[in-house]
Amino acid sequence: MMEKINIKILAIVLIVIILIGVGAFTIFKLTSTDKDKNYELELIEEANCKYFTVVSDGKYGVIDTSGKLIIENIYSNVIVPNPTKAVFIATKEDGSNVVLNENAEEILNEYNNVSAIRLNEILTNFPYEKSVLKYEENRKIWFNRFFR
Repeated sequence: MMEKINIKILAIVLIVIILIGVGAFTIFKLTSTDKDKNYELELIEEANCKYFTVVSDGKYGVIDTSGKLIIENIYSNVIVPNPTKAVFIATKEDGSNVVLNENAEEILNEYNNVSAIRLNEILTNFPYEKSVLKYEENRKIWFNRFFR
């Protein structure tokens, strides 16, 4: 008889613990805000573009709207993820990427393998995500809003 009471008490305690855990998880999910995860896709009109990729002798660079050379044509590829922002991802001959600003200075060099996120199945002249870049850290791929 005593064993049945102990089993009943144990079952009740386990059910209460499970209910408290589920309740705490539900409250956490309802009250947590994912501010860093919520963002709107930026739409860009060609009239607002400031930077463009340019190719000369098979080497890539960047020019601005006035035709001024911003990034010299020395890279095997250059991506302008957001043509309204001075952030350029240049691929060197060895295949590594560097992120450059409008003064051809390296930026975001504390991050490994920074690259643009290509938007598949999107028909646009600007096929990259406009405000988020991806990078590697500890053998994992991360995403960050580096520019707005």
